Amino acid sequence: MPALRASRHRADSTLCATMNTTSQNQPLSFKVRFLRLILLNLGLMFTIGLGIWWFQTGGDRHQLVGHMLMSFIHSNVYGMSFGLTMRPWGERLGTIRFPLNWISIIGALLLITILSTFIIQVVCLAWDSWNRIFSGSSGSLNPWS
Repeated sequence: MPALRASRHRADSTLCATMNTTSQNQPLSFKVRFLRLILLNLGLMFTIGLGIWWFQTGGDRHQLVGHMLMSFIHSNVYGMSFGLTMRPWGERLGTIRFPLNWISIIGALLLITILSTFIIQVVCLAWDSWNRIFSGSSGSLNPWS
């Protein structure tokens, strides 16, 4: 029986590790979740940025920086806004009765998407303006221009 109990404890601790809790059923700290989110965003940024760069330009090295910068901005703004807000909102909105919880969650997702897109557009516009003012040339973040 002790071997079975130890095996069950290992399985429980593995399951808890995958569900963002410790083996004592305590949620992970904000710092650990934030670091995981940053690593996930960076991994997605490199994967998607390199993929889009390769398939759109055929490996043109001169456009790599623009693609990676756009991918960095998008992955961090979208990833942080969804990753930091939807967990607490989802827990609260999930407690509402059936039809309203789905409507509320979809509304929250739409709101976050709209605000994140606005933030991305402002950052890209500010970057273009900064480059035009201080370098005298168009340092557009748009890799297709």
